[in-house]
Amino acid sequence: MEALPIGILIAKTNGTPYYANSLAQQLMGRKIDNYSHPDPQLPIDTAMSIAEWLGWPHLYLAGTTQIYPVERHPLIQALNGDRVYAHDLEIHRANQITLLEMWAAPVSQPPHTQYAVALFQDMTSRKRAETERLQLIQEEAQATLLKMQTQLQREIRERELA
Repeated sequence: MEALPIGILIAKTNGTPYYANSLAQQLMGRKIDNYSHPDPQLPIDTAMSIAEWLGWPHLYLAGTTQIYPVERHPLIQALNGDRVYAHDLEIHRANQITLLEMWAAPVSQPPHTQYAVALFQDMTSRKRAETERLQLIQEEAQATLLKMQTQLQREIRERELA
């Protein structure tokens, strides 16, 4: 799983991270072996345990300064039995914003969820390229529209003079 070009995070049902490949640790800025719940005997708030490891409160709703709602986090939803895809997560660190897309699903041994798996990747470069492509298309459309408008105005003047 280390060779895959995608971050992989597996969480236990109690909310603690079980496995994270090196890309996941790099993207999140946190090593899994550095994570431990303060008191393993106490009940764990699953949402906060995962959110803490994932860098909360540095995880934001894309395009905003609003902290990503913990209950919307794909891994939290997967721990609740749902398969989820999200592309609206951003990690804010220092002067860098990283846009993420994430897939998450439960790993079940009926009737209970045993683990949840999340796959995620940095889509900052791809989003930037898409934005630049759309901007180029828009600029070309505006140039074509201006050219057509100029040509129509010329034809109207020619007809008026004729």
